[in-house]
Amino acid sequence: MRRVDRKAIEPPDSLILATGAGKKELEKARKHYAEPDCGAYDFKAYKGDDVVAKLRELFKKKCAYCESNYEAVHPVDIEHFRPKGAVKDEKDHPGYWWLAADWDNLLSSCIDCNRERYQHVATEGMTQRDLDAVKRILSGKKDAFPVAGTRALCESDNHDDEDPLLIDPTRCDPEKHLVWEELTYEDHATALSIVSPTRVGGVADPHGDESIAIYGLNRRGLVERRTEVLRPLKIEAVRLEQLAIATAGLEEAQRAPFLVLLETGFKDFRAHINDEREYSRCVKAYIDEASVGLVARLKALKAKLP
Repeated sequence: MRRVDRKAIEPPDSLILATGAGKKELEKARKHYAEPDCGAYDFKAYKGDDVVAKLRELFKKKCAYCESNYEAVHPVDIEHFRPKGAVKDEKDHPGYWWLAADWDNLLSSCIDCNRERYQHVATEGMTQRDLDAVKRILSGKKDAFPVAGTRALCESDNHDDEDPLLIDPTRCDPEKHLVWEELTYEDHATALSIVSPTRVGGVADPHGDESIAIYGLNRRGLVERRTEVLRPLKIEAVRLEQLAIATAGLEEAQRAPFLVLLETGFKDFRAHINDEREYSRCVKAYIDEASVGLVARLKALKAKLP
């Protein structure tokens, strides 16, 4: 999950214009919910073509939560951060229906992050055998929206009084709540990339913890796909390390051209950090960590040049 600046693009006209579908639908919904025992309203304005196009642009064709590119395999789910029709474990809450066509409440999502499904889920310290045998559990947001403290119950309530325990990457920086780690199998042949909540004094960040569980950010297919993306980067890092070691073993007068190759390779390695790519924050975390040793070697080699 990466930080996304919603102000980077203009919102869709259909949701913000007074004559647009969103405003018209909101007025109808207000009348609907003013009636007793009215049931859920059938919202449609948030599905407009311009809304889909703007979300595609804003999130770069990726799920706002897991950063998977959804277009190659299935249509996008237009996700309501605050659910529009009901709230899980809040039987009397009608859902945040007044935000059904609110641009600030909409995100693009893949099916597995947005819909409840049974998944095999990886956890820290789990081996491959454990993951193969673990019982599947429900994950996927659906109508979940846990909050700490006050919950908004109606249109006139102040949403700023809520403290959502789920991360909306357009409202806060996910990197303050999530950290990338590796789950090493017992044969050490494969290391799977998992995401964990940040910890302060050994206590897990509640926003990171809830987001990982509810969005299913460590579900099996996702973890394995992130691992595939990281594998060639690990090979590239090893090759750069080997080149640095070989360069250090040369006579000083021979090092200059190899140092140029090393610097160019390192620049190309860092260029893999790209917000438009899948799993950009997982990739960035790995490259940043691998770069520490490479930068130290580069500095040491430069210092010894004649």
